[in-house]
Amino acid sequence: MEIHVPAHCLDRSFFVKHQGVSPGIYTVGLGLKYMSYCTDREDVCSLALTAASSLLRKSNIEPRSIGHLKVGTELPIDKAKSVKSVLTTLFAHPGNKSMEGIDTIRACYGGTKTPCSTPPTGSNLARGTVKMPSSPPRALPSTISMLRARRRCWRLPCGYTSTLDECHKNLLQRLETARNKSVLDLFSYMAFHSPNCKLVSKSYGRLQYNDCLASYPNNDNDAARCGSKELEKVLVALTRDRFRERVEPCIAATSRCGNMYTSSLYCSLRTLFLFLPISLISNIDLAAARGKTIGLFSYGSGTLARRLACALRAKAYGANIFKPAGDTASLLPGTFYLETIDDEYRRTYVIKQ
Repeated sequence: MEIHVPAHCLDRSFFVKHQGVSPGIYTVGLGLKYMSYCTDREDVCSLALTAASSLLRKSNIEPRSIGHLKVGTELPIDKAKSVKSVLTTLFAHPGNKSMEGIDTIRACYGGTKTPCSTPPTGSNLARGTVKMPSSPPRALPSTISMLRARRRCWRLPCGYTSTLDECHKNLLQRLETARNKSVLDLFSYMAFHSPNCKLVSKSYGRLQYNDCLASYPNNDNDAARCGSKELEKVLVALTRDRFRERVEPCIAATSRCGNMYTSSLYCSLRTLFLFLPISLISNIDLAAARGKTIGLFSYGSGTLARRLACALRAKAYGANIFKPAGDTASLLPGTFYLETIDDEYRRTYVIKQ
């Protein structure tokens, strides 16, 4: 597993001063310290190229041994071809010109839908989901933005939370052992889809609430309790120690990079491994971690959402005959970046040497 983080980062404490909003709205209210961002030199394809090439190189994977390649993404940058089509350039030169697979575009759930639909592991995975009442956007011409109004479905009443509740019920039905044990304690570590870190802490506390309901099945699970601030505070307090031990190692990167959307859950999973004693920042004993179970919660709203904050990006979006202005000096060696877009909207990527 490999992650690539853009070289640029915004300190949220300075951002609130620029916006003129209350101090702590991001760092305390959302649990986010920094936000990573790209210049116009990087896009979804270049990020995928960098991560994939780094994975092949570091893991010493023979490109010709890959027969199936799929990409989970929230949206395509090029409406005419998939991100996977761009990634095939990494495999064509070594002689691999025949790979199955294509993009999976399923909002933030795309990162989970991709491995679940890839043989042979797909038949061995179980998941619980709830269909959200939202319609997918229709395909639009390349010169018109596909971006919709940011709906933040995870903030809608009981949206993210009700999905977590249903997954809890599903797990109880599938695992007989869960009937005699707290689901919260089934997992040594827990990684969540993380729009923000405060939501993750509330969600972990919510698992405690679901355990209590399971112990008293005759009690009604009142949907209105989903929005109870008093209940949230009590649950977060009850699970604080276990959260620090089991969940905080997973959100170390999220708190510094921000919402990663489709890759959010899997960055949390990768971050947990970084905290094992293969790194200098370890706070988990590798020997003690053997045989432990990691719980994963994947969530997708079903709508496309992307935050654009730069006037330069708005000007460049949908443009042809375009040469990015971003400085490449800050990019690390091995990073793919966008060089040009020609008159037919074809993108050319090069690698930083």
